[in-house]
Parts: sequence; structure tokens; C-alpha cells
Amino acid sequence: MKRKTYEIGEDRVVEYNKKKEELSINNNKTGKEFTMMRWASFRQCIDEVDDQVRRFLHEEDVAYRYH
Repeated sequence: MKRKTYEIGEDRVVEYNKKKEELSINNNKTGKEFTMMRWASFRQCIDEVDDQVRRFLHEEDVAYRYH
């Protein structure tokens, strides 16, 4: 078997492709994929995301977008 799949939520699965040695998180409902490279990029900005959420919770104006 070249690919293993693990359910991690209602519509989400973790897939491991042994042949390519790749791990990804997939949303079966939308068809979107969150690769490990995208996860690493997301982790680099998590502190800023947390800060923006705190500002939002304190009813401050927030217009945050990171690509």
C-alpha cells in the first residue's frame, strides 16, 4: 500500500504517501489540501494571527490578511 489515510475530523483526513514521502491534510468536503509546506508557512505567522485574534476579541478593528 502506497498511501495511508487517517480521519481527523468530520470531513478532514491526514494522508501519507509512502512512495513520495509526503504528508497532507485534506478537506473532503471542499477538496482543499493543506500540505506540510503550507503548514510550515502557517506556523511561521501563528504569533501574528494570535495577536490579531486578541485584538478582535477586544473589539479593535482588524483587517489582517497573510498570503
